[in-house]
Amino acid sequence: MNIPGLGFISLISRKNGWIYGKNNENHCPVNNKLSLKKIVMKNIFIFVLLSLFSCISHATRITQIIHENISIEPNKSYVTDIQSKEAIRVGWKTTNMDCTTNCIESINKSASGTAPTISAQHGATLEYKPVNEEIIIEYKNVSDKPVTITIFTEKEICDSMACDYLKSNGVSDLHNYKEVKSEWKRIVSKNIFSFQTSKDGSYSIVKGESIFDTKYEITIIWWLIDDSTPSLCKEWIPKHGQYDLKKGKVYQYNGSYTTSPLQGIMYGVSCSFMPVSGRKNNDI
Repeated sequence: MNIPGLGFISLISRKNGWIYGKNNENHCPVNNKLSLKKIVMKNIFIFVLLSLFSCISHATRITQIIHENISIEPNKSYVTDIQSKEAIRVGWKTTNMDCTTNCIESINKSASGTAPTISAQHGATLEYKPVNEEIIIEYKNVSDKPVTITIFTEKEICDSMACDYLKSNGVSDLHNYKEVKSEWKRIVSKNIFSFQTSKDGSYSIVKGESIFDTKYEITIIWWLIDDSTPSLCKEWIPKHGQYDLKKGKVYQYNGSYTTSPLQGIMYGVSCSFMPVSGRKNNDI
């Protein structure tokens, strides 16, 4: 995917037996010492595994280096000035191994009031909002040894199937509270009629009935950018969604529920068993 204005080209190269792409988290091992026949067979096998399990993450993260291998002496600072009209993620990482403590302190010099400060040993990334289209960050070496760092910007592209689903229904940003209106809702489940999850696991369409005999159809967003912390509710809802009178408990799940511009999207979902109780105002 070519993103205009970033001013760099992503290349695929082989290094130390791995294939790297534009997202350095997306890699699959390749043994450079195999014969041609074995390489072909292994690549076919890898392709099949990719088709089934996919070693490629669902998010696209694009990193652009803006200052590389900057050496900072003890108690000295390096200041970078970034021109931007919108908030961006800016990070740094150490490129030498001499840092044994939280030796670099990054300070947002363009922020008004109390400037957010991050201290870290190997690097950190933070979203910065520009002031007068400018972001000024000071990187201070608070250790007693020289430290070399590389400074970069990072952009995440929402290309999960959940993002596509939202966009096709007129929602460009689920967390834009000026655009999307939500309220907290709870579903006390009696029956789950169907539970269909997207191929990438980013969202599920659930049809069911509550113990209050209300039939519903909702779309649960599990993740948009990062699927590294999967929700257990994705497995528990279809497994425990049937009401069991013998247990004396019911299964309920709740979360933010969109009311406008698109109704029926639930996100930030949590789930648990609970004693049977009366209906509340936020129950579906």
